Amino acid sequence: MDEHNFIDGILQDILLSNFEKISSRIMVEWDRICGRISRGFPMLATPADYVRKNLSCDSSLMD
Repeated sequence: MDEHNFIDGILQDILLSNFEKISSRIMVEWDRICGRISRGFPMLATPADYVRKNLSCDSSLMD
């Protein structure tokens, strides 16, 4: 969903008083943005994701 459609959807929901749908749209967009950020900047991912990705046990390091 691009930003223009996102804003149009929010405005339409406000006019129709669909507040549950507004919060749902915001959460979906927030998840999309956070996913994009964490892919581009791994240090901003959740700590657990960072540990799994970067600090996993590699048997070659144990030799």
